[in-house]
Amino acid sequence: MDKAMDLGELFRQADVPPLSPIPAPLAVTGVVESTAEVAAGGLFVARKGETHDGHQFLGEAVRRGAHAAVVERRNLPPLSIPLVRVRNSREALGKLCAAFHGFPSHRLLLIGVTGTDGKTTTTHLTASVLRAGGRKTAVISSVGSQIDGEHYNTENTTPPPPLLQRLLAEAAARGNEAVVMEVSSHSVVQQRIEGCRFRGGVLTNVAADHLEIHASLKDYRAAKKRFFQRYLTSPGEDGPPWQVLNMDDPTGRSLRALKGVRTFLYGAGALCPVRAGEISSAKKQIGFRLICPQGSIKVRLALTGTYNVTNALAAAAAGLACGVPLERIREGLESFHGVPGRFAFVECGLPFDVAIDYAHTPQAVRAVAEEGRRLTAGRLLVVFSAPGGRWVQKRAEMGRLVGERADYAVVTTDNPGHEDPGGIAREIARGLKRRPPLEGFAVELDRARAVEAALEAARPGDLVLLLGKGHEEYQLIADKRVPFSERETILRFAEDWKQRALREAALKE
Repeated sequence: MDKAMDLGELFRQADVPPLSPIPAPLAVTGVVESTAEVAAGGLFVARKGETHDGHQFLGEAVRRGAHAAVVERRNLPPLSIPLVRVRNSREALGKLCAAFHGFPSHRLLLIGVTGTDGKTTTTHLTASVLRAGGRKTAVISSVGSQIDGEHYNTENTTPPPPLLQRLLAEAAARGNEAVVMEVSSHSVVQQRIEGCRFRGGVLTNVAADHLEIHASLKDYRAAKKRFFQRYLTSPGEDGPPWQVLNMDDPTGRSLRALKGVRTFLYGAGALCPVRAGEISSAKKQIGFRLICPQGSIKVRLALTGTYNVTNALAAAAAGLACGVPLERIREGLESFHGVPGRFAFVECGLPFDVAIDYAHTPQAVRAVAEEGRRLTAGRLLVVFSAPGGRWVQKRAEMGRLVGERADYAVVTTDNPGHEDPGGIAREIARGLKRRPPLEGFAVELDRARAVEAALEAARPGDLVLLLGKGHEEYQLIADKRVPFSERETILRFAEDWKQRALREAALKE
């Protein structure tokens, strides 16, 4: 047993008011929300999820060795372990996990990055800037967590409280001064970040997304704003918390008036305190002049996509908020070499370029397709789809956005879940019109075959752009996570192509 804590003391430190008596003394060895994670002596928190209710699994928690459980519901069947009732299990879970691990965020400069697009790149850019400024910094993001060079796989953009607080505690124990983490709208609504004290928050942009979770765009924006309004309200030894806002975005502009925080503004406008000028770009390189109140400096990013200038401005503004000198900010931006699956070129020996990107929202699809169009002197071929359970009203628009920029498109699947993949494809295809530049399109629901079809159709000098999967190595089909690697599919095709070329050359001799 590595650690144990008295249950009453845990509730007291977490500031969670119990609505039923807490037996004393009673030690617990951990706080979990999944019965699969219950170990002997654990505290199981039963909460209602999107598809299951944890109260249904109390018996399983007992069988696995739980010492006590936290519940919301009254009149539950008697069990052999104490049940402590609370008003809100979700809120209690985050606070109890934080208290069990000694409130690790209180010992860290914790920065949250939220928004619709650009969160992952901005999170890693910000961490790179802080490291260049001399702070040992860990990262928690949708492509996993990095602590002292060690990678931790995380399934969610923002991990659930038991894992999140363990990661923060690990970062603090290893001597990290700062953690930069992605904060999703899900994590705000589901209160995963309760018990966290954020010293800074960064907003990238807010556009319609996750409307399967949020009732409307208004509710989605409210969730993003709630992060700043609720979690950036505690002054620390270094003064009030700070927020970095995108002034090109309506949600960013609406947060300017938030009281009790220091505000740093970035954007494209000439009056924005942090902005860019002299922008130029090529494959795997972007140049721009960073202009801010501290001066201006030329920056060369080792990234593809001019939209990354905006992400770099957000990271630079966060660096300024943390007191990082301008020269060190440049060093941090320039030493960053990208996030897996974000306009990532696959070096495979084919006579045309192939790139993978995570773009799966209309605004991201448009930005990446426009960049692809600009970067290639040949044709642009795009393989894409829309996720199941999302974007029902926007699928035809996604087809239109691709059709207006690509020469050829293949509509396929992207985590269809419980939806009919053919139905999703038909909705997308309604937006695809055979008009310049689009020469035509195909529908291939087997994603591997769709990738191969696009590669087969490509000519020397073309660019094949695969949208949607990015860093993901799977497809979500019904309730199953089916292994699928876009990169491996490309490399297999490239090897077959080379073998065919050798055979054809041999026949000509």
